[in-house]
Amino acid sequence: MKNPEQRIDLLGELLEDLRGEQSYSQILNNMQAAVLQLDGEGRVTWCNNAWSRLSGYTQDETLGKHISEDLLRTNRNSDSLIPVVNNATRTDCILTCKNGTALCVDYSASSSSDTTTVSLFDVTKRCESERQRAMLDRARSNFYSVISHDLRAPLTTIISTVKAVQNMEDDVNMGLTRIEAQSRYLLMMLDEVIEYSKVEADDIRIRVRAFNLHDFLKDEIYNLQSTAKEKNLRLDYAIEPDTPIYIETDDNKLGKILQNIVGYAIKHAEEGKVTVNLGAQTDGKHCKLIWAIKDSGPGISPDRAERLFKPYEQIEGKAGSVGLGLAICERLVRSLGGEIIVNSGPNGNEMIFHITALIPETAQEEHRQRGKIPPVKANILIVEDSRLESLLLRTFLKKAGVIDENIYYAESLHETKEMLSKDVHFDVAFVDVMLEDGDGEDAAMLITSASIDTYIVACTASTDDSDYEKMTNAGASDYIIKPATKDAIDNVLAKLNDI
Repeated sequence: MKNPEQRIDLLGELLEDLRGEQSYSQILNNMQAAVLQLDGEGRVTWCNNAWSRLSGYTQDETLGKHISEDLLRTNRNSDSLIPVVNNATRTDCILTCKNGTALCVDYSASSSSDTTTVSLFDVTKRCESERQRAMLDRARSNFYSVISHDLRAPLTTIISTVKAVQNMEDDVNMGLTRIEAQSRYLLMMLDEVIEYSKVEADDIRIRVRAFNLHDFLKDEIYNLQSTAKEKNLRLDYAIEPDTPIYIETDDNKLGKILQNIVGYAIKHAEEGKVTVNLGAQTDGKHCKLIWAIKDSGPGISPDRAERLFKPYEQIEGKAGSVGLGLAICERLVRSLGGEIIVNSGPNGNEMIFHITALIPETAQEEHRQRGKIPPVKANILIVEDSRLESLLLRTFLKKAGVIDENIYYAESLHETKEMLSKDVHFDVAFVDVMLEDGDGEDAAMLITSASIDTYIVACTASTDDSDYEKMTNAGASDYIIKPATKDAIDNVLAKLNDI
């Protein structure tokens, strides 16, 4: 059976062939498609029986009515369905029937002299299917966001508690370190499942920004060192001399790629070391970043290498992964304009991937000097409904040199308003994305309205980019993933020096 679009094309051809024939009106009257004829002003001069069956209007009730003012309205923002463009036009529009029912119809029109012939097919089921699909996509996106926050929140509380008391005796500290490691492992597995769900739904959003590539790699290696030490492996990295310092790409996506590939190499290697090498090929403003991750583990068979980037594939006999990390990497690398390959031999394995990036025009070497802190008199506002997370932020801020008396707290929108009413200018505000009495974006907008100079940092337990987008629109300039780390806080304070 031909679809509505094919039937419309055939109908248009048939109408052109039959114009001027005595049987023209009879043929149109017997058609299943609703047909209207319009004058030069777009008013109905004739309609067939199918029109009456579709709309419920009789011929007498229809004649003289205007096609777009009285009968149909377009789904798009055009004011009128007339005039016909280039002798033919097609669009979806809404027909309100005599009984009040709204139908989605496929509208096709062709013109000859002063007459326009309009054909209408009922495609309500198709439109409803598309609407349901759009609603499902929105619901799925919301589900990912909610489940990410609700499942991560208890784990982040555990890690926050651990970090708050890790300066106790060695035996207690050792136990807490193990709790932290296992909690982070659970977070990693959860993030992997959620990230792959978004990849499968083609919900990969690229957020490009300029950043220090050398510092970025240094931080990523630092974060993976503890995992390597647990297996008595050495984790090294090297940056080739011509590699630019500052680039523009999605650092969050790049970080996920490195964490998964280097994490895979660490799990796969039994002894020796894992090495990350970074090189670049530059062409004016454009740059190709080439990453090579080598491990000293046993070689991978050719058939295994072919399946390496397929979902749910795991290292044989290895625990600690749901087998989605490398599948995610392959899609993320492609989303950043690159590709990934694996080479395997008796002396180990090497994964090589490249991505494309831009070199910022205004980049200056060592523009952002890490390790600096804002003046000790800087005022910091923490908008957070979790007291443990507030305590963790306070601990790291104090270690960075911020005076305790200059740290202010608000646990709700109401308390945020009270803090902003004080005669205090806040240099930085750490704002939780989800508060008990409202959204973090509401708090961010309150802070921005009070002072556009306040550097707002969104704090979220979710990995969903939509949280950052909402907070950015509300005035946030940066974000950190909870639980907060000392490095994350130091990075925020270092950026403050450059503002």
